[in-house]
Amino acid sequence: MLSILEAKETLDTKHIDSVLKKYEVQLITIHDEGYPNLLRNLTNPPYVLYVRGQICGDENCFSVVGSRKITPYAKHVSETLVPELSRYFTIVSGGAGGCDSLAHSDTMKAG
Repeated sequence: MLSILEAKETLDTKHIDSVLKKYEVQLITIHDEGYPNLLRNLTNPPYVLYVRGQICGDENCFSVVGSRKITPYAKHVSETLVPELSRYFTIVSGGAGGCDSLAHSDTMKAG
């Protein structure tokens, strides 16, 4: 297993930057003004957020979580509910495979 310093040497930051730019994704750190206060106040907040679109504000967040092994039922629920919810809330999830990534995908499909 690579140490953090060894991994840093092999990290292609130019490629990462180009992908973020291509998909219009911005990085927000816990030190940035746009970082949501509700997340900042967690015991162990995420240091970096990858944001595509706009964060609507602290009061308008809806978190979608679930199994990484998504069931057909969960897929149906996400495809049905998330597009409607995304009209009123910022959809927040960890981005892991399964329910989290599907929630983001369904949000993007909804525009």
